[in-house]
Amino acid sequence: MADEKKEEKPPEEAPKQGGSKLGMILGVVNIAVSAFIVVQTMGLSKKLVEVEKSMPKADPQEQAEDAVKPILTLDPFVVNLNEQGRARYLKAKFDIELKNDNVKAALETKKIAVRDDILRYLSSLAVADTLGEAGKNAISEAIVARIDKALGPESVSHLYFNEFVVQ
Repeated sequence: MADEKKEEKPPEEAPKQGGSKLGMILGVVNIAVSAFIVVQTMGLSKKLVEVEKSMPKADPQEQAEDAVKPILTLDPFVVNLNEQGRARYLKAKFDIELKNDNVKAALETKKIAVRDDILRYLSSLAVADTLGEAGKNAISEAIVARIDKALGPESVSHLYFNEFVVQ
């Protein structure tokens, strides 16, 4: 038995080098798709640049209008309304959106005179003047005009009511 020949297994063959055709085809397809994406992206970038150039430039004045403007809250106003025969009151509180910080500083220095002017105006109103949206719009326009008169034209961008109670 010792004499039996040992069966020798042939050595395993080493894997073929060079890969398969499928791997090569997938590599070529991958490169082609990547190139297509790059070309499309570059074309899109050029179109975006052309569109951007054709768009009108924003006016610096419009940009300034879109910027955040300073807002000043005035103390509440409580006045007797101009009603004959019975006591009626108005309590109003509002914020004023100003053109810029320079106007805010000017209003701070003239605050007493502006407040006096607004108090005199509000106390001249009757209950009928305060009713509805139209009444509030008229009051808002009158107050803005009085502030603009004290500080200069177009000093106030907007007036916002916080409270408005008639009793």
